[in-house]
Order: sequence, then structure tokens, then C-alpha cells
Amino acid sequence: MSRGKPSPRPPAPPAGPPDDEAALLAPQPLPLDADPPEGRRDPPAMRALVQAALRRLNLPSQHLVQEELAAAWRRAASPEMLPLARPGKWERGVIYLYVPNSARLFEFQRAHLRAAEAALRQALGADRVRQVRLLLDPDAAVPAP
Repeated sequence: MSRGKPSPRPPAPPAGPPDDEAALLAPQPLPLDADPPEGRRDPPAMRALVQAALRRLNLPSQHLVQEELAAAWRRAASPEMLPLARPGKWERGVIYLYVPNSARLFEFQRAHLRAAEAALRQALGADRVRQVRLLLDPDAAVPAP
């Protein structure tokens, strides 16, 4: 582009819309639906899709794993263990038991951890339980100071 001469400006548009443009701007009725609602199906529920995918991949859902762990804990735990701990999570063969405070954690670790691990291995299968660990319960109420 040369610096000496400015480029010409395009012509300005006419003041009002042409007649055919005014017809386009007028309100139009809504178009008819090409796919009537009677022929549509409701989409499948996301939960059903995820469960089908997990079954197809042979992966158990976390909810089913938690239910199995809770049932095994009720069967395997001795009456002394039940008030001290509750089943938490189960990941990669490691079962986490939740205890309400550090005193109970120490008590359970010293007196019941080996028995709990052996009982859970027997209830769930030795190949599925690699280790049992103790954690402070994240849902336990924190006492006021």
C-alpha cells in the first residue's frame, strides 16, 4: 500500500431497509417440529450407562465394593472390634478402617489389627486383601476445646 494516497471509502448503506428485508425482520411463527415428540425416546439414564460400561469392562462399581466390605466387616469383626472401628474404603487390595480418635487407633492397632486383617482375608479372600490400615474417621465429630 502506498503512503501518499488514501484508499477510497465504500459507499454508505441506504437509510432504511429494503422492502424484502423488512419482510424478513417481521415476526415469524415458530417452525413446525420435524421430529414429533411421540417418536422421540427418553435418553438413557447416566447411571445405567455407567453401570453397563463397568460390567462390560469387568470393573466393580465403588458402591458395590463398599457394600461388600461393610457386610464382610459385620461378619468378620469380633464384638470387641465393632465399636472401635468401621470400614472405610477399599483400594487396590488395601482396606482402610476408620477409628474415631487417636486413642482408639492406638488401642485397635495394639490389640485387634492382626485379628481384623486375618478375619477380613478369610471373609473376602486372601488374594483380594493385601493389607488393613487404620485412619482417623473423617466423619467423626471434633470435640470442642
